[in-house]
Parts: sequence; C-alpha cells; structure tokens
Amino acid sequence: MFEANSFADTLHDFRNTAASLVISAGANVQAMLGRASATITLDTYADLFDDALEAVAHALNSLRSAKLARVAQLEG
Repeated sequence: MFEANSFADTLHDFRNTAASLVISAGANVQAMLGRASATITLDTYADLFDDALEAVAHALNSLRSAKLARVAQLEG
C-alpha cells in the first residue's frame, strides 16, 4: 500500500546516500546539500568522517616523518 510519506522518505534516503558518497569521495558535501550551517551536516554525517580523519592523520604523520628525516640528514 502506498503511504503519503513514502515518496518523501525515499527522496530523503537518496539525498543521504548521495551525501555519504560525496563525503567518502572527499568532496564538499556542505555545498551540495545547501545547508546554512555546517553543524547540521556534521551532526548528521559525523560518523562518515572517521575514515577521512584517519587518512589525514596518516598523511600528516608521513609528512612529519619525512621532515624529521630531512632535518636529521642535514644535521648529520
């Protein structure tokens, strides 16, 4: 049986799926969703950013290690 809200719910599900894919691709989901506040986006999708933050942490650690190795080489 067709319910009045089922179409709207489906559209909202598609929007959430699209936002999740945009986040996982590293693109700006805030611009896509057109929300005035990043707080709403972060509250809704915060759990999707964990992997991205882990990748950033690894990248920063690699940069730090390379910089320390370069300093040690120059001081060597």
